[in-house]
Amino acid sequence: MNIALIAPRFPPCYDGVGDHAEHLAAAFARAGHAVTVLTEGSPRPQNAYRVHSVGAAWNTQAIRESFRRITECAADLLVIEYTPFIFGASSMAPVVLPMMARVRGIHVAAVVHEAFHAERAGVRNVAKRRLLEMRDRLVLSGANTVCVAAEALRDRIADEVPAVASRVALVPIGANVEPLPQQRRRVRTGGRARLATFGVVMPRRRIDVQIRALAELVRGGTDAELHVLGRVFDTEYAEACRRLAIELGMSARVHLRGALPREQITAELLDADLALHTAEEGCIPSSGALLCLMAHGLPIVAAATPHDVAPLTEAVHSASPQALASAMASLLCGTLDGIALGSRAREIYESSFGWREVAARIVTHASLERSVRHAAGF
Repeated sequence: MNIALIAPRFPPCYDGVGDHAEHLAAAFARAGHAVTVLTEGSPRPQNAYRVHSVGAAWNTQAIRESFRRITECAADLLVIEYTPFIFGASSMAPVVLPMMARVRGIHVAAVVHEAFHAERAGVRNVAKRRLLEMRDRLVLSGANTVCVAAEALRDRIADEVPAVASRVALVPIGANVEPLPQQRRRVRTGGRARLATFGVVMPRRRIDVQIRALAELVRGGTDAELHVLGRVFDTEYAEACRRLAIELGMSARVHLRGALPREQITAELLDADLALHTAEEGCIPSSGALLCLMAHGLPIVAAATPHDVAPLTEAVHSASPQALASAMASLLCGTLDGIALGSRAREIYESSFGWREVAARIVTHASLERSVRHAAGF
């Protein structure tokens, strides 16, 4: 199949959506599809597939160039990465390109990371918020298949755009960083226990809760340190975390490592004793950071939230720094079987959330829809 992927964020522009686009393109290519990625700026060339820049912004010229490339590669499937802000506040590219593609008989799959998010994201201007919500509706309505990773987003879309409900498919997003099949976690013996967490440093990750849990763990007699792996998005919050570590006497045990190459992230995680996940969104299948911890086979101590989704809830759950510390102590002393929990986490990831599975589901939904349309004479 010839696949065109519209990816406003793409390496060297790394973030959750950029990571997703790169992993997805590679997974499509490994499955034998011919892949063309269309993005902005100066993307990094790839060996396994083609990458083209359509300009510096998603304006009319970018729309024309994108469609020229889509036609040139004879796309059977157009996949578009979408959030309410990723194309810019006023661009209609994510609306127009699917419309143009469908006129040519190209199946359109929208990978929707967020929708109807403007109010929650703090957009106070009512007119702007309504405009963004209108564009969300148009993008969703213009896709043959809408791919979402979380049931909550699927339900929200069904409420907001009932006509689209039957076209929404649950498709996982895969891990931000995935180890090679032969790479396995090393079980450390002796020395200071190493706790790891992964993801962008910002308030909703609740790194401060992890620092307080570390302090409780150390006060309870366990020699441990916390490694925070991930780029600092909110510098003020990162500084507040450093001040908290100093205040609690943990400054020498808390390491904000910042953005690291993927190979180093894998090495760090494979060398950790356990992982912490305290994000406000909970244990959900749209959390690339949590899936990364699972993919590396780590036993996970997670702060329980109302949003947790099975089977991800097989991670150890706790709600306060004291409870988190107690769960970590049980894993580190062997009361809880950390090896078994870590192995189970990796099994769940590989069977249901790996990038091969993500790519296969998108293609399968597209093929089924095309078959239905063909049978109906469309």
